[in-house]
Amino acid sequence: MRRSHVAYLGGNREAVVYRCEVCGVTVQGPVVGRDDRVQGEQSRGGRSSRRARPLPDEGAPDNPVIDSDLARLLRERFGGD
Repeated sequence: MRRSHVAYLGGNREAVVYRCEVCGVTVQGPVVGRDDRVQGEQSRGGRSSRRARPLPDEGAPDNPVIDSDLARLLRERFGGD
């Protein structure tokens, strides 16, 4: 069994769902409050928040799909600068 995802049950409650890698059967773990689960993961060194990661200093990435003509048309259509 390995962790598959978290099932959100409403009312700030959720449960970790485990899936068997062999047969695909899923089993729901115990229901816990969201704040308790997140705090427990952080104390055990689980996933960190995306906001905690530093942003790259390189600036915006190049996008070879959007050339200058297409960019101009998009700015005209959607009112960008």
